[in-house]
Formats: sequence, C-alpha cells, structure tokens
Amino acid sequence: PCLCWSGTSSALSLRQSRFVGNQAQSGGGAVHVYAGRLQALGCSFEHNTAWRGHGGAISAGTGVS
Repeated sequence: PCLCWSGTSSALSLRQSRFVGNQAQSGGGAVHVYAGRLQALGCSFEHNTAWRGHGGAISAGTGVS
C-alpha cells in the first residue's frame, strides 16, 4: 500500500489528499491501518487495487475507528 499506519493511542489524519493507482498484494491498495484511528477529510481515492485482500482503497484492522 501507499501508506501503512499503526498507532494505538494516536490518529492518522489525512486532508485534501489524492490516492490514485496504488496497489497492494493483500489489503488496502492506498491505505492500510493496523490500529488506531483514521480520519480522511476532502480526500479522493481512485483506481486503487488490493489483489488478494480487502479494501482496494482502504483496509483496516480490528478495533480501528
């Protein structure tokens, strides 16, 4: 994926970002969040792919809010 994040007591905040044409073998072609929180405001996700997983654009682990 283009961006991986793992933070149990912190948050990843994305603003006015474009994720285009990203690829991953498993989950989250553009963004994969292992733990913590994700906030995406005014972002666009286009043509992202996860070949053998879930979430062509965004994939999140258990407990992600």
